[in-house]
Amino acid sequence: MDNTLKPYQNNVPQYQELQNQLTESSMLLDDIVLKNYLSKLSSFEIIPLQENMRRISDIRLFKINEMVYQKDEYSTYKFASVFNALQNLNCGIFLIMDSNGQKTDFYMGVRSFDGKHTTKSLKDTLENALHGQFPGIKTETLFDEEAEAFLESMPSGNVSTVSLSLIHI
Repeated sequence: MDNTLKPYQNNVPQYQELQNQLTESSMLLDDIVLKNYLSKLSSFEIIPLQENMRRISDIRLFKINEMVYQKDEYSTYKFASVFNALQNLNCGIFLIMDSNGQKTDFYMGVRSFDGKHTTKSLKDTLENALHGQFPGIKTETLFDEEAEAFLESMPSGNVSTVSLSLIHI
């Protein structure tokens, strides 16, 4: 028997290991690339917001008073570009739609998940990206007291979903 092949035999994965890796890769592809988890969000458990994440000073919020876009414009790509501007900054972006049945107000905001970027700089980046993609947009910053009053006025019966895409390489 040729002993030169023995050290390499330990590095060859077994069939079952390859099958498991293929199955896991397929699930990751479905969730991360194809975003198939979005259709299943209603079946997931709702996790309450941790107390340390409830500080109003940790978020920045602004109201979108007016948005200008061309008729028949496909704005999805523009919004994707806006969100891409903050993609690598370890923050959360949120959208609040507040309606009384007659009128709907739109708000956007950010939360930093690390100490590297201030919430103000993240909000400015988000707002500037919106202005770049939607020239003519008019926004109004809600400062801490205004933002807290607005958030407290929201009915507590509302349910929100949070979706995260994490890729570990």
